Amino acid sequence: MKKQIVLKEGLLRDKKDLQEFILKTGNRETVEVEILKARTAEMPVKFTNTIENRYKDFSLLQIEERFKKFSTEEFSTEKALITRNVDDLESGIVKRGVIGNTYYWYDSHQDVHVGNTFKKSISDTNGDFSKTFFIADHDKTFNAIAGYLELVKEKDVYWYDLGVNKEGKTRVLWANAVYRQKDHPKLYDLVLENKVDQYSVGMIYQKYQIAMKSDSPDFADYNATWDKYIRKLGNQDEAEEDGLFFAISEAKLDHLSPVLKASNRITMTVPNEKSEPGEPTHKHKNEDEPRESTPQTEKKFNVFVKI
Repeated sequence: MKKQIVLKEGLLRDKKDLQEFILKTGNRETVEVEILKARTAEMPVKFTNTIENRYKDFSLLQIEERFKKFSTEEFSTEKALITRNVDDLESGIVKRGVIGNTYYWYDSHQDVHVGNTFKKSISDTNGDFSKTFFIADHDKTFNAIAGYLELVKEKDVYWYDLGVNKEGKTRVLWANAVYRQKDHPKLYDLVLENKVDQYSVGMIYQKYQIAMKSDSPDFADYNATWDKYIRKLGNQDEAEEDGLFFAISEAKLDHLSPVLKASNRITMTVPNEKSEPGEPTHKHKNEDEPRESTPQTEKKFNVFVKI
């Protein structure tokens, strides 16, 4: 199902519309400036799910609600990462490892995070994540506070450990999240019941490139970006179906939200095993340990991309 790029000038349905729009305006830079404007707002208006063929602007939360309402896809992700946090039920505190975003994954907004998307944003916090809000459903109200983030970092993990049948590693946005009962009793209980397993980032776009499959010399740079990244994607087939994505190389992280269904479906609350540190398990490995089953000939991706 095609997604729609929403701009002030009109609606771009796919790569063909984008080509025609650029050629019609005669100024590709103008088009790209407008795309950037649409994507730099704190909660950017980007894409609509078109199952009802109604085209209007939606907030990111509304987009996700539509995706959740109309999507019939069911995804089963085998988790091969674990954490070993001890729940402090007496104090009403539960700590969990969270994967808030998976890079090199074509999401429902046609975004693909590449390289170190949030590296600068994380560095700018100087280790203080008190202003990187941990809130439910992108709702910036006191009632939506879920707890707080102790740590946010970029981390390389194996695709297999994310349940994706692809050799090699990708990068994820990892957070050490603290759920507090006094902040959000409902979410706190759901976490204890292992029923919170999707996350979404609230972000402000800083740098991106358009990646588009094209044989036209007018779009050689778009095609070069496409060729640069397409084989690194964990769901390459989905991107190829649309023929267009946005390679996001830098974004400012505003907040992280547990949601019912995320635009990037390879997100998770990392399973937490309450065994003693160092105790081996057969199903999972500690998140810092390498996978023994990974073939010796596995190719390593160079994800330190400079754009």
